[in-house]
Parts: sequence; structure tokens; C-alpha cells
Amino acid sequence: MALAVVALTVAGVPAVAHAAPAPKLSADGQTKQVCAAPTKKGQMQCMSVLRVHTGKSPKAAGAAPEGYGPSDIRAAYNLPATGGDGMTVAIVDAFDDPTAEADLAAWRTQYGLPACTTANGCFRKVDQRGGTAYPVADAGWAVEISLDLDAVSAVCPACHLLLVESDDNYMNNLGTAVDQAVTQGAQIVSNSYGGSEDPTDLDNDAQYFDHPGTAIVASSGDARYGPQYPAASPYVTSVGGTSLVRDASTSRGWSESVWDSHGGGPGSGCSQFDAKPAWQSDTGCSMRSIADVSAVADPDTPLAIYDSFQQSGWLTSGGTSLAAPLIAGVYALAGKPGSGEYPVSYAYEQSGALNDVTQGNNGNCSPSYLCTAGPGYDGPTGLGTPNGITAFKALGPHGELTGTVTDAATGSPLSGATVSAGKATDTTDVHGHYDLTVPVGSYDVSATQFGYDTQHATMTVTDGATTSRNFALSAQPRVNLSGTVREGSDHGWPLAATLTVAGMPDGTFHADPVTGHYSMSLPAGATYRVSVAGDYPGMTAQTASVAVGTSDLARDFSVPIDRYACNAPGYQAGTTRTIAGQTFDGSTAPAGWTVRDNAGNGEVWQFGDPTENGNRTGSSGGYAGVYSLGYGDDHQDTSLVSPPLDLSGASTPAVWFNTDYETEGSAIADVDYSVDGGATWTNAWRSAATSLTKSQVTVPMPAAAGHTGVEVRFHYTASFDLWWQVDNVIVGDRVCTPQAGGLVLGHTSDRNTGSTLAGATFTGGTSGATASAADGSYWRFSAPGSQSFSASLARYQTQTQTAAVAADAVNVVDFSLAAGRLSIAQTGVSATAPIGGSATKTVTITNNGTAPATIDLSDAPVGTTPMVAGGGAPVQAVRGHFSPHAPAPYAPAPHAPAQPMARAGSGAAGTGTAGTGVASPAALPWTAVADYPTAIGYGAAGYHDGTVYVVGGDSILGTTRSGYALDPSTGAWTAIADMPHARATPSAAFIGSKFYVAGGWSETSQVRGDLDIYDPQSNSWKSGPAMPNPVAAAGTAVVGGQLYVVGGCEGSCGKKFVQRFDPVAGKWSTLANYPVNAAWLACGGIAGKLYCAGGTTDSGSGNGNRTYSYDPATNAWTQQANLPIDLWGMGYSVADGALMVSGGVTSNSTVVTNRGFAFHPDTNTWTALPNANQAVYASASACGLYTVGGLDATKAPTKFAQLLPGYAACDTADPVPWLSASASGTTLAPGGSVTVTMTLSATALNQPGTYTAELDVRNDTPYATGRVGVTFSVTPPTSWGKVTGVVTGVACGGGSAPVPGATVAVSGKVSAYTLRTDADGRYTLWLDKANGTLSITSAASGWFPATASAKVQPGRTTVANLTLTQTGC
Repeated sequence: MALAVVALTVAGVPAVAHAAPAPKLSADGQTKQVCAAPTKKGQMQCMSVLRVHTGKSPKAAGAAPEGYGPSDIRAAYNLPATGGDGMTVAIVDAFDDPTAEADLAAWRTQYGLPACTTANGCFRKVDQRGGTAYPVADAGWAVEISLDLDAVSAVCPACHLLLVESDDNYMNNLGTAVDQAVTQGAQIVSNSYGGSEDPTDLDNDAQYFDHPGTAIVASSGDARYGPQYPAASPYVTSVGGTSLVRDASTSRGWSESVWDSHGGGPGSGCSQFDAKPAWQSDTGCSMRSIADVSAVADPDTPLAIYDSFQQSGWLTSGGTSLAAPLIAGVYALAGKPGSGEYPVSYAYEQSGALNDVTQGNNGNCSPSYLCTAGPGYDGPTGLGTPNGITAFKALGPHGELTGTVTDAATGSPLSGATVSAGKATDTTDVHGHYDLTVPVGSYDVSATQFGYDTQHATMTVTDGATTSRNFALSAQPRVNLSGTVREGSDHGWPLAATLTVAGMPDGTFHADPVTGHYSMSLPAGATYRVSVAGDYPGMTAQTASVAVGTSDLARDFSVPIDRYACNAPGYQAGTTRTIAGQTFDGSTAPAGWTVRDNAGNGEVWQFGDPTENGNRTGSSGGYAGVYSLGYGDDHQDTSLVSPPLDLSGASTPAVWFNTDYETEGSAIADVDYSVDGGATWTNAWRSAATSLTKSQVTVPMPAAAGHTGVEVRFHYTASFDLWWQVDNVIVGDRVCTPQAGGLVLGHTSDRNTGSTLAGATFTGGTSGATASAADGSYWRFSAPGSQSFSASLARYQTQTQTAAVAADAVNVVDFSLAAGRLSIAQTGVSATAPIGGSATKTVTITNNGTAPATIDLSDAPVGTTPMVAGGGAPVQAVRGHFSPHAPAPYAPAPHAPAQPMARAGSGAAGTGTAGTGVASPAALPWTAVADYPTAIGYGAAGYHDGTVYVVGGDSILGTTRSGYALDPSTGAWTAIADMPHARATPSAAFIGSKFYVAGGWSETSQVRGDLDIYDPQSNSWKSGPAMPNPVAAAGTAVVGGQLYVVGGCEGSCGKKFVQRFDPVAGKWSTLANYPVNAAWLACGGIAGKLYCAGGTTDSGSGNGNRTYSYDPATNAWTQQANLPIDLWGMGYSVADGALMVSGGVTSNSTVVTNRGFAFHPDTNTWTALPNANQAVYASASACGLYTVGGLDATKAPTKFAQLLPGYAACDTADPVPWLSASASGTTLAPGGSVTVTMTLSATALNQPGTYTAELDVRNDTPYATGRVGVTFSVTPPTSWGKVTGVVTGVACGGGSAPVPGATVAVSGKVSAYTLRTDADGRYTLWLDKANGTLSITSAASGWFPATASAKVQPGRTTVANLTLTQTGC
């Protein structure tokens, strides 16, 4: 928790502690809370406190990092070196730690502990649902997870570890993770988090922490004196914190005092809401006292931990986040807790087996023992710290009862059976197994399961022994309960309903929607509580007691409508009949209204606008209000009571009022009514811990119907809270009128397959479902007589039917929707042609459906296998720390070579220059193109009419206005007119024939908001309107001829702004926010929608792999499949309906990569692209796919330009220029077919090899037709030859090996290229014989260069190997 929180005390009970807003350093700057403090109600904060300096990595095997290790902890707390076998300790934390298992392995290896891995069954990691859909990662909580795993391992190396990650840090999700931990079989659950107390904690206690037989521990907090939750729960062991130091003057060899350093200390105090458990006996707190026990928590006496997720590895950590998992490990060493027992009670019965901590404090309070250590119990350290394991063992001698429960007739195991021995109970697992740990003695053990006879057995338990007994239960005879469910108000039609039998596993049954009939099989001779709820809106569920004998029984049910809601089928709400009303416009209580001062202190309801805060209820004029905040820390208990009202003529009475109820958690607002002159009151509405602002409230008063002298009471209690305003009170009778008509329902199915259809849209009738449910069902209410109904669904033919609707009855109208359905006779074709030649192939497409179908053919590139080796460069992952902020002045490293060379084996790529020759493959299929004229990063690019334009960026000379255009056909860069403004990382794209460049960073690193527009025809710029929100490093795309700018940096990096520029209207507009904060993300427009992926923030929020789509029609974002890795600063473009990303920064801003991926919206999947030759980030990128410039891992700007060929479908309708097909747009009648002719042309290709593509047979039917694979083998011209070779390095010791990533410069008469060797050290290049004799030079960092020469020989392969010798020998 935040280190600067100080709680106030009132009569010995602490006020709610409000957490600081963000993770921060301590006052002295030496420690840091790793998790952000809660900012919203219900959020929790982890309690790990790091020392700002890092631990020291071991310099030799066995060397210890800074901080305590396992042997220190075991010695300090007198713990056994063995134990914990068979015990599972669960760690519950929020968010994901991607490196948890690897970091745990590193830590345990350092201390010589046995491996604890997924492979050996010792370690498991699950999400809060028990699966592997892990939440987003969070660096702060990842440190917490590492600390928890390491701390438990330090105490109990033999324990199994279960990591349960909740979706986020809200209490409900963390609590769900606690339940999951118990479900997964953990005997101990550790929780190192907490937050402010709240009245809802009592519900959380019962829902999440009441697990008898399981030891649940929780940190008491790091914010010094003041209670926190869940430490305040009576079901958990609340763990305080100490400072632990070696002390040779004591017999123990160690001494402890209350942790009190760097502004932090353990939480303690008296709960506001949780009652005192029976085992606590301190007298200064009438509620639950905190803490119970303690352990080391001082960050000055920390544990050494290991965490590599956005951290440096070895760290030192304290906080009660350390103390809690240490105590969890001690519980595990002590053995299984007693079944049905609460292990928190053990220490209170065995406190003599603890180290009593008597020195130090965590603040000032009254009574003082709640914040000051002393003999016996105190708040900061509880009863003390472990002295062995005795205080954590089940009380007295214990033994185990085990066995299985089966069906006597079949022998099958019975899951969910309850086995009880005294107060201890267990529920059998899927194998029918139970396991109880109970005190020694003799027990009447019972096994019971719904529908079976209970069986008893006498079992004797001895100390440390296991007694086994299996139970075979006999099934009880069954009878059938059946009947009809009807609407119980005015219409009386058969009702679709859900019937639930209390206490019956799988006890949910459904009444038929058409007949209302239901049937269920129940054990005979018992009485059951049956609940019946209508499946339509506006129904009032009914509950009945049904006694079943030994024969089948018929029982009908009626379910009335809720006349207050009046939204059931066939009813319409009328105007409320007002019986009495009040607007409180005067300054005193209105006539007949009374104000009661239940507290007797004059702090009561007032009228008009007594506080001059204005009417906040959504109404105007005066109001009735209580202003708790204005009374200071006093207590209010006051009622506002209406005059007696005559409701004798009201059948559905209610009270309506406007309200503004605002609270910090202590207040309660009640609306009650009385029918006996105020002798008794019925509560009809309550608002407690949650504020309700500017609202109109309807409060039903069903028990007041038909009564006279009814009083309505507004009752408010609070202690130093906020306020409650009430206005426009109306007491009246709700009018709900039946409408003439009947219920129309049915199912919708596919006429081709017979399967049900969800999501079909219905018209006809006056109300009801507008779309079919998952099972294809729908319902509508309709006027009686002949009526028309229609069902429609995208890609199906609309069907319309006429039905005679009977009133007060169920009318069935089913729909069967027709659609076309195409099949393809061939799934693949292949052909061969020389460069410049062509070939044709055919496929047949047939419509086998029940409606016409229109064919839409499109081709998509799959890949190219050139006639050279290579399939992408080796993966490059160059570590460092990379910032998303504005470019900093570049300072070259001292003695840096003029031309950077890649380290051998690094996989770095190289530069390329080309004349008029064909673009060359480096580590194919990426190719090098001509170097950019200057080394830049942070540039922007656009593609138009076959030309790549690059503008702006940052170089060693600063942010630039310059721009250049590349003509791929000539390989030459040409300068264009300078921009009016210098920009780094602007948003840029072509719309039509104009290049729009907006935002970015200026020369002084200020964010720009202006817009410049370039006209390539006139080579000139003009200004456009400024952006509403100036940003740099935003995601940029064009959709529907408009420029979209998503997220970005402005002050900080990671915004949600979404801005759109309409070049026709010349205006910017703001759209729905991006779902997460992001900058440096990739965006693209595909099929009329916007897709964005990746990105980063200042805090590295863990959303760097998210993908979202935006629909301009609905102004809404939808989450899509995540990127395979987190990524920002990547090059990106759209081609052939896919968003492509390449390079950038990953691993939470610690690695520059050359990996690439493509997102396919049609399948919502990501696929891998070939690795780029050069690992850079912040490059300019354009369709092609081109990336130009960028920063390398040293943060130096580069000239490199590279191209992934075959992805040039930016401003052309032909993404595969070598493939064309006929018959697109043909409409086939049912049963019809068409022959499609494909032409494969090598005239558009300039490299020999095997090209693959797919002919996508799209259509207007609901079915995916499929794709035809196309393979085209292209042979080289006779004048071309291949030059290839391997670069080998000879080490100082004489050994040799290929050198991957070496630079290979090839220079001929016509063109020159710079390549990189692939993973096998090989380079390959096809060239025209006109290049003559080639000069080939290879170099790599750490090796002396080597040169060779080779001549291009037409139709032949020339081998030119090069050998490098190692430097420094």
C-alpha cells in the first residue's frame, strides 16, 4: 500500500484509510511501492515494497544475492528443513506475470532448491476460471508474484505452488481467484494485497473467504496504522510486519521489532464492519482486531527475489507482501488444517509457541496496543512471529478420514456428496473421494447425496493416522412431478418458464414454450421447494412447497406479471394515478410531514436549499436534504415522515422521487412504509455504500395496497459522510393495462442444413424479441387476427408469413431461411512459365443451395520461394531499454565504426544500394532497397501511384523538414519540397492524390497539432486545419477516404483520443475513445473498418498485444485476437485485406525485434510474416511492405530501407499482379455452375522462383466457400546467373563455423547490394550477366573483413565463399 496513509481514530475505531493515487518512492527515495494505489471503489493494491537499488547478481556459482535467503528465514523462525510434502500453497494475485515460472526456476536454482516446474507437476498457473486465458501482464503485480512464489519456496521448498491470476485488481475478481484456488485443491491460500474497508466486505467474507479447513492468509497492509481488507476478514490470518536483524546478544540469534521505516509500516487496527471472532479476546476493540501474527516485512531487512519481467533480475523486497507468503509456507510445514476449522484460531490457542515482539510502533492511536508493540497481543505484530511450526498446527492430536462414495447399484463414483464427521465436512470430488482432518476420537460419519439414502458409519481417528471408509449409497425411488405453467394475470396463456428445485443438483427444468408443460423426476417421500420464473420479461417469480409421496403427482403453476414494471408481453403501462405529492419548495417541513431526530443532536432533515449547494436531484427549486458533511465527525439518524395516506383504492401502490445520494461508505438511505400508524415499518428501498446521483427512483409498496393511514418514511443514518437530497415525492397507483392479442413464437432454421439460426431479425407484432436466441427461438406479442411476420438474416433471403393470431393463446410460426451455397471442384492448381511467359488453369464452381449466389473472386499472395536459399532473416532480439517519448539528441558511442557491423550470430540485417538492377534478396523474402539519403528515425511514409514518399523524422542533426520520393523501378531517391514544419513521428497518409501529414514532435520536442498537405503533381505544400488534440506517435490509417489518428503521445505517451479528418469537408472530428491507452500502435483500414494493434504507454500498462476494430457506422470498438507478442514502434501497412506489422520494440520496451505478423480480419487470426533483415523501431513504413530508416538497438538512426515483396495492394485492386481470374460477379441460380479461367503471367515478375497465392472464392452466402491454392513456378532468363556462398569465421583457437548475420557487399557493373547472411551463414543473389565480374566483401563485428571476386555466368551457379578471421587473437 502507499506509504504515506495516516488513519484517524474515533473512539478507538480507525477511519477509512484512503490510498495514495499512484505507486511512489518513499519520502527518503530509498524504497518504492511496486503497485499503483487504488483509484476506484473495490480495487486492491499489492503490498510489495522494493528497495530502489537492485540486488547484486551472483558473480560465481553459489554466491548469494543481496537480501535474506531460505537458510536465513528458516534459521530466524526455527523452521524444519523438511516438510510440506503433499501440500499445495496457492498464490492469488492480479494480472499476469509472463515470466513467473522461469523466474522461480532462476531463484530456486540460485539457492540449490529442487526444481518446481509445470513439467514435474510442482508448479501450476491458472486464470481465475481455472483455465489458461491469462489476464494482461502488469509489471508491478509481476514483482508481487515473484516475491510470493520465492517467499513460499524459502519456507517450504517441498510444497507445490499454484499461481491463480485474477483478471484485474478488483476485489470481486481476486475473491473469485481465491475460490478457484480452493476448488483446485490448495490447502493454503496466500493473498498479498489489500484496500480500504467497505460495508460490502461482509458479503465478500461469506462469498470468498469462508473456507473452513483451508488456511487463508492476507497482508495487513503497508500504510501503518489503519485497518484494511481482506486482512479484516475473520476467516483469514492477518499478517503484520517486523524488522528482522541478526542479534548475537540473544539466545535466538535474531531480534525483531515493528517495521517502521521509509514512511511505511504494517497495517493494524479495529475493523469498522467485521465482528470480533470468538478466538480474539483483546478488550480495546469491540470488532475484529488486526493483525493475528507477523513476519519480516521491513524493506531494509528484505528477501532476495528474482523477477525479469520489466525488471533487472535480482531485487530485494519487503512489505507485508513478504510476511504473508512466509506465514503461508509455515502453515504448509505444519500440515493439513483440520476440516471444518479456521486455522486463524490456532495461534490464539498456542501463542506460547511464537516469538513475542515487544518493541516499536506503526503510529499513534488509542488504545495504544493497536499500534504499539508490547507483551502479548498487539496490532502491528499480532501474537508474534513463528518459532517453529507448533502455533500453526491443528489443535491437539489429529488424524485423517478418507474414502470414496459410490452408487451402490452401479459402483460409479458420486461427485458432490457431503461427508460429515462432527463439525467437519467435505464434498467428494469427481472421483467420489473425500478427505477429512479431524481431532482424534470416535465419530458418527455420514455420507449424503441428493436422491440417495444417507449412510452412517462409526470411525475412530488416532493421532497421525489415516482411517479409511468407503460408502455405497442406495438411490431412493423416484416419482414424476409434472404439470402446466401459465401466465397468472389477464392473458392466462401457456408460459415458457424455468423451474428450480432447491438443494437438487442439476435441479433446473424448463416448461415448454408452446404448451407450458414441464416434467421432473424427484426422490419419493419428500417435500421440495420449487421456484417458477417466467422466461419473458416482466414476470414475478413464484415459490411453492410441494410434498411428493410415492406416486406421480400433477401440479400446475401460475406466474403473474410484475405490474410495477409492466413490461410483460401483452401489457401497456398507463399514466400513474397520483394520490399525494410534495416538492419541498418551502424552508420548513410541509404541512403534515414530520421530521424526527432519532440521534437527539439537531442534525436532521432541512428544506429549501439550506446549504446553498443547489438542487442536485435533477429537478429544480427547493428540496429536502440532510448534509452530513456539514456536521463534521458527528452522527446523524433522522427521518422524514409523510402524513397518513389513503391507499384503499390502490392495487399497485408505489412512491416515486428524485434523489441525489452521495456517500463515502458509512451512510445508509432507507425508504420505509408503515400500515399500522408507525408501530412497524417495512423497508422498501435502501442505498448504502454506492452513490446514486441525479436519479429518479420508483419504490413499490405492495403490502400497502388497500390500506388507509399509510405513512412513508425517508430514513438517513451517517457519520461524517456526504449528503442525501430528495425532491418531487409522489405516492400513487401504478396503472398496467392488458392489451388484446396473442403470443407468437417459433424457431428459425437454415433451409440448406436444418440447423437453427441465431441473430435473425423479426418484424410483425407490437413487442417482443427482435432477434432470435442462440437456439433459433424468438417471440413476439401481436394483435389478434390475420397478421404478417418476417424473418431476415444477413446473407439469407428474407421470409414473410401470414398467420391467424388467436387472442390469449400461444401461436407458433416457424421460419426456414433460404441461401445459396457454393462448392469448388478443385482445391489447387499449378503451372510453370519463364519470366515473361504465361499459363492458364480452370476450376468449376457450383451452387448447391436454395437461393441464388453471387461469386466474388479475389487473389491473395501466400508467399514466394525464390530460386535461392532463405526464408527470412534469423530472429533478432537485441536487448536494451527503449522509450516511447520524443527523440533525444543522438550521441554516438565512442569509437563507433563509421559503418555499423552486426555481431556475428546476432541476426542483424544490413544496408542496400541498387542501381537499375532488380531488387535483391538479402535473407529472403525481404529485399534491400536503396539507402535513404540520410540516417533517420521517427519519419513518416506514404505510397501513391507506385512511388514511396518519406518525410520528416529525426537525424543526428535534429528533427527535419526534408522529404524524398523513391521510384522502385529505378531504385533512386529524389528530394521533394521541404515541409512547412519539421516533424518527428507525425501521422501521415495519402488520400487520393494528396499526402496529409499531421501532428508529431517539433524540433523542441513539443507536440504539434497542425496539418500540412503535399501535392506530388506540383511538388508543393499547403496548410490544413489543426487537430483537436495534438499528438505524436499515433496510429494512422485511411478508412472511407478519411484520415484516422488513434492514441499517441501528448505530454505522456498513451492516449485514448481518436480523431478523424474529412478532406472533403476540411474538418476534424473526435470519435469514440480507443479502448486502452496507447501510443506507437499500428492501424489500417480494411473493408470499411479500422483495425489497430499493439502500442505502449509510459507505464507499460500490459496492453501492448491488444487488437481492436472500429466500425464507423456504430462508432464502437470491438476487441479482436491479440498480437502474438507485445509490440510498439513497428512498421505497418495494409495489403490484401490484412494489417501487417514488422519490427519494433517488444518484451515491455526491453527488446528490438525483426519479427513480423499479419492480422486477417476475416478469420480474426494473426499469422507470422518473414523476419525482416534489419531490426529497427520508429521507422517510416508504407505499402509494399516498405520500412525506411528507424532506430537500431543503440538508438542510432539508420539509412536502411527494406521491402517485403508481394504486398503492394495499397492503391491497386490487384494484390497478386501475376494472377487474374474470370467470372467474378457471376450470379448462379440454385443448381447452376460456372467455369473460372485463371491466367498466370510472369510478365510482372522480376525474380525467378516459386510463387504461391490463393484464389479466394467469396460470395454473398452465409458459408465460406474456400480457396483455390495456386502455385506458379517461374524460371529465370537465360542471361541470369546465381551467385552464392557461405561466410565462415575462423576463431582464435582454430575452430571454424558459419557466421550468420554477416554483412556481404556485392558490387557489379550495373548494380551494388549489401546483404546479410542467413542463419547458416549463406548469402545468395541472382544477377544479370551484364554485371560482369563482381567484387564481394564480407565483414562482421569481431572479425576481420574478407574479399572475393566472382563472375556472373548465365544459367549457372557461381560459388564465392569468404573466410573471416577473429580479431583480438
